[in-house]
Amino acid sequence: MVSGVAYKPYAKVEAITNEAVAGHGANQAIIELAGQVNQKCVDLQERVIRSALVIVHPNNEVYNAIKRCVDDACGDVTNQQALRECVRAESVVRVLIGFDIRGNQICPIVWRLLNEELHGNIKEVHDYLENEVNAVVNRLGMAPEEFDKIMREVEGSIGDGEPYVSRILGAINDLAKRRVRAREFARYVRNAVVDESNNRLIIHIVLGDGDRKESFNMVVKRGDIGWAFVGDRDVEVWVTDLARKPRFSDKGVPLNGNISVIIPKMLIGDIDRFLGYGLIPDFSTIEFYESIKNKLETIKTPEEMLREAVGSAFAKFVWVTVSRNGVGGYETDSELTGEPQGYAYLLDDEIWLPYYLWTVFREELEKHGVLETSVRAWVRETRRPRSIMRKWDGRSVVIRNLVILDRRKVEEALGGSVEDFIVHLEKPAEDWNVGGET
Repeated sequence: MVSGVAYKPYAKVEAITNEAVAGHGANQAIIELAGQVNQKCVDLQERVIRSALVIVHPNNEVYNAIKRCVDDACGDVTNQQALRECVRAESVVRVLIGFDIRGNQICPIVWRLLNEELHGNIKEVHDYLENEVNAVVNRLGMAPEEFDKIMREVEGSIGDGEPYVSRILGAINDLAKRRVRAREFARYVRNAVVDESNNRLIIHIVLGDGDRKESFNMVVKRGDIGWAFVGDRDVEVWVTDLARKPRFSDKGVPLNGNISVIIPKMLIGDIDRFLGYGLIPDFSTIEFYESIKNKLETIKTPEEMLREAVGSAFAKFVWVTVSRNGVGGYETDSELTGEPQGYAYLLDDEIWLPYYLWTVFREELEKHGVLETSVRAWVRETRRPRSIMRKWDGRSVVIRNLVILDRRKVEEALGGSVEDFIVHLEKPAEDWNVGGET
């Protein structure tokens, strides 16, 4: 610790006690809910802090999440049963922004983020809740004593409102993002090419992994002089680091966010993609360009890129030639004794790729910066089975989960024959001397 600097536990939160809540005169159901809410809030806040995440809420996202939750419960109320649910939602929110008798916040993370968004005017939330419920009561023409009875009933079963707690805290959890600096971000860039004729940069980015993966091309206009992007075109966004003290104006008014991140202007159009994967870029345009210098290539034409990607993929496959037998079936001269899913199949008018090889094919396209949409028109059918008779022994081999490509369309796109890209072709059975003399 730096000498002379006092540590302040901005991130520290304490569990409330049932006795402290009871000091407000709350019934047992509210006391139990407050305890559960407090524990969930503390767990969420500690998880966000320990994971070094920041809360991105520049447009009052927390307050809006609360309003959507209450509006869903109160917006279309036409009877007393629906009113009970409206009151339950309103009561749960009051617990979330409430205090125990010692002055401790029941849900510190909700209180802090709302306090930032509303610049200290938490009363706005209370007024909103009161107006929503009053509007419903007036709409139903309910007498005060009837409403008081419903309030008592709801207080006794307020524990049923836990889903509202989970919904609001879940919204906050979704706002927690990891800051990504330029060097780390460069790992998401598969390649970057300079299109000098159109004075632009095309950057191929892949986010996520496994089943949850997204790839896309980001097109950036180049400046008239080299990489000249004006620095002030980048965007500054304030976010909240719960481990740091809140930020205030000169007049002591709470401000939204306590640290700023820099988002390059070129990423603004795709920022929702990154946020969706739990990331928020934090670097300037100049820093980004510096980090991807070693990935820059002179651009190839789309046709060249496609030919290169397809050629690379097709060269990895072992191919089997297949012909139609004239009676609606298929046959091959090849030996075809290996695993059928391991071969690619070539016909006069079609190409068959088992689904595993189709996956390899798509991955190879991605490596070369070619989007899958470029080859989607080639596909005739997917997940289809086919049976092939081996001419050398008369036995049939069944291949399942085939992706059927239109060979003519493939060759039109490639500007040549598929055979030009084939490296490994399974020989006919007689060439292997199958069943023949030694």
